[in-house]
Formats: sequence, C-alpha cells, structure tokens
Amino acid sequence: MSAQEHEPIGTVRREPLRGALSVCVRGAYRVMFPEQDQVLVLSHVDDSESLGVIDWPIIWCPNASYHEQDNIRRAQGEEPYR
Repeated sequence: MSAQEHEPIGTVRREPLRGALSVCVRGAYRVMFPEQDQVLVLSHVDDSESLGVIDWPIIWCPNASYHEQDNIRRAQGEEPYR
C-alpha cells in the first residue's frame, strides 16, 4: 500500500525549507511551490518519495482525531490544547 492510502484525503504537508505545500488527494499528492503558479501532481509513490513528500510535517489533517491533532500542533512547536 502507498502512503496515500494511509493518509486521509485533504491532509496538508509543508516542506520545511522552500515552503512547498502538498495536499493528499485520491491516489496522489498535489504539490504547490510558492515561487511557481504550476501545480505538480504526483500520482506515483516513487515521485512522492523522490521529493520526500511523506516526510514533510503535516500542518493540517481534516480527519485526525483529537489526539492526532494535538500531536500535529506539538510537531509545529505549538502548545497542545488542554
């Protein structure tokens, strides 16, 4: 199974250095780089791995449970909700 099959649709990841954003869509990632208007669609796992997309930190995950959202906030350097 690919990473896309494990990650909820709509999960957004941000590349730490250049600020590129990736959004998980059905069976693919859509990647947007801040200096380009073009959207790159990565439909193959090899493409995603070559850019390291699945290693970018998650900044938003629409279907994450409360506990997972807490971990996302902590990974971003924010305090968890109490």
